Amino acid sequence: ASPPPPPQPVVDAPDSAATQTAAEEMELAPPSARARQGYEALYDTMRAAGGGTLPRKQLHAVLRRSGLPAAKLAAVWRLVGLARPADAPDDEAAGAHEFVVAMHLAECCRRQRAAALPATLPEWAWREWLAE
Repeated sequence: ASPPPPPQPVVDAPDSAATQTAAEEMELAPPSARARQGYEALYDTMRAAGGGTLPRKQLHAVLRRSGLPAAKLAAVWRLVGLARPADAPDDEAAGAHEFVVAMHLAECCRRQRAAALPATLPEWAWREWLAE
């Protein structure tokens, strides 16, 4: 019988909470052109079926079907709500960009289940609202 392998050295993990948080935070790259086109096509289909508007509650229902845990869904919803400009009318309709961002965040959550969503959206997710 061969001898057991030698013990491996213990490497201390960094004790900086900031370093640990950064490592655990989700990477939120913009959606690919193909993914964006798919989200926009789905938005157009749902909006047409809804008489020209897409109520935000319908977007919420679509997100619930993603299979994500309730806490992740709440975080996505909060981020999308935060992304709307403060002076935007509260018309309860989801815009195309809001839909794309929400769907992309849900997809990122499915791919990176263990990672936490950041507290704020990256610039790519909100700059189009500022341009409107």
